[in-house]
This record gives sequence, structure tokens and C-alpha cells, in this order.
Amino acid sequence: MMNMKNLKLILLYSIILSLFACEKVTEQVPESLITGSNFFKTASDADNAIIGCYDAMQGNPNAFVMWGDGRTDVFASTERSSTTELEVTTGNVGAANGYATWNFLYSAMNRINNVIKYVPQMSDPALASRKERILGEAYFLRGLVYFYLTRTFENAPLVLEPFEGGTDNLYPALSNRQALFTQVETDLKSALDRVPDLPFGTALENKGRATKAAIRSTLADLYLWQKKYADAAEMARLVITSPANYSLVAGNNFASIFTAKNTTESIFEIQYNYTYQEGNSNSLTDLFLPLGAAYTAGNWRFQPSTVVLDALPVNDLRRAATFRNSGPVPAPYRDANQTYILKYPGTVANNVLQQDANRIVYRLAEIILFRA
Repeated sequence: MMNMKNLKLILLYSIILSLFACEKVTEQVPESLITGSNFFKTASDADNAIIGCYDAMQGNPNAFVMWGDGRTDVFASTERSSTTELEVTTGNVGAANGYATWNFLYSAMNRINNVIKYVPQMSDPALASRKERILGEAYFLRGLVYFYLTRTFENAPLVLEPFEGGTDNLYPALSNRQALFTQVETDLKSALDRVPDLPFGTALENKGRATKAAIRSTLADLYLWQKKYADAAEMARLVITSPANYSLVAGNNFASIFTAKNTTESIFEIQYNYTYQEGNSNSLTDLFLPLGAAYTAGNWRFQPSTVVLDALPVNDLRRAATFRNSGPVPAPYRDANQTYILKYPGTVANNVLQQDANRIVYRLAEIILFRA
């Protein structure tokens, strides 16, 4: 019969073995876990990763408008304006305001940083012809994201590595605007060295992805913020004389800048397309179109201010293409007996406004003003 001492030894040995077994189990990496270190293998992985960076830029389009025009005298409130929106337009934004967040931009930043870290390490021969261009696109997007961040929040964390584990710092310190501007310029110049004038074969790609003109437009904008006017003028000149041959849309077609996509005047647009049933949509129609529009989507949260309306004569083609009030209103709009903004209406399909208008980041008319 087994004595108590032997039984204790066997139990102790079993416990030790089980601990070693548990350690091996806990050290295993789930086969379904995708990380930067195991994702970037083939050329198509790099292609998909950079497209994912552009996809991240589609998120929260209303924030870009509220951070920009929303803090000027362009918009006037309506009875539909929310407290969150009124706080922005009146310059009384608190920490709890939904627009006082940069989460979605840092989510995009993490995708971008993964591309910048891992694409240079890839050895797939099929990637050789476009590796530098993909890196240039990532540098452009990172520069653009930090440009948005510092213009909006002034100080923000400067994160140049992807988040990859529990030991990463989740609360990095804030960097000041000068440090962020320096990084923006560094990234944009890195992009400029890698991206051709017209890298792609379609207008959608050449206006929806990084090109030399898109990069130079952002640099010109940056230099204006830094009061480096000669540098801004030179960047603008290079865009205006670009081999891409950008041209202004004719005055009588002004509305097409916002109703069509990727016009001759467009330099860089955030792309949306309802046919792909994307999770992200351009919800600017929610801000501008009237509540109860013939085709659903409007919430009429803002109307044009009298400052803007008074600046455009009644017979100005831009006024007719930008605003609407009383009188016959074509679908998908209705007569709301109020003045509302017609820009970014999107595609109408199945009696629904699909909220897929592109968001224009830079167009030629703006760059001409940069140089003036």
C-alpha cells in the first residue's frame, strides 16, 4: 500500500508538471491573432495595409468640418443644433464634448505607423517596384494627421511607433506645436521624395491617394501656418504648374465640385462609395440638408450664416450652387422655407441619400489663393 509520504511526492510532482504544461499553454500565440510582425509577408499585404490607412481617414467626417468651418463665422445654428455642436461654434468646448477627441486619428496613426515600420522589412520581390511609393503614402498620411491634430488641439502626443503590446506607453506626453510642425514637415518631405506626380492609372486613385501635388499642397498649407510665405508660394507654384495639369472647373459647373467626384480642380479627396457598402460614410448631409428631405439623410443642424450669405451677390453662380431656400427645390431637396447648404449631397439610390460624397481636402482654387 502506498504510504502517505509517497502520495505527497506524487501529488507534488503532478503539480509541478501541470505548472510547466500551463506555462506552455499560456505562452502560445493564437493562430488567428494578426499583428504587425506576422501580417506583412506579401506585396498584397502591403497594398491592403496602405488602403487600410486611407480607410481610417474616412472616419468622423463631421469632426473635420466642425474643427475648421465650425469654429468660424460660416455656420449659423438651427433649432436642430445639438449642445455639442453649439459648444464648438461658440468656442466653449469642454473636455466632455464629443468633438474634443482625437481617438479616431490615433487609430489611423497606428495603421500608418505599422506600414512605416514593417514595409521596409519586407522582401517579396513583387513589392520592389512600389515599396518606396507605399512608404511615401504612409508618410504623407502621417504628416496630414499630425497637421490636423496640432491645428485643432495645438499640443498632442507624438507617436511614431505602432502599438504592439502591453508594455507600450498608453499615455504618452504631449508635444508642443513646434515639435509637431517639425514632424509634419519631416514626414511630408519624406513622402515627396518617394511619391511620383501621377503614380496611378485612374483619376480616383490620383485624387484619392498621395501624389506630389497633394503633398505640396499640404506643405504650402503648413508653411502658411508657420508664416513662411515664400516657401508656401513656391509649393503652391509647383502645384499650379504640376504635370498633372489641374484646371479650375468652369463657373457654370461650380456645383459639380461637390456633387461630382474627382473633378479637374480636385487635388486630394477622401473617397467614399456606397456601392462598396462601406461602414464609413460622409455624414455631412446630416449637418446640412433639411430635416425630412425627400430622400432621407438630412438633420439640418446648421445653416449658412448671414456673413456668408451677404458675401455672395444674389446672381453669383456660387451662391446658387451652394445655398437653397424658398422656391422650387429639385430632388433630393425640399423647400424647408429656410436657407440650407447644398454641398456634399451624395448619391441617391433606392430613394435614399447614400452619404457617399467625397470630402475635398485640397483643390486648385485654394492653392491659387495660397500663392496670392
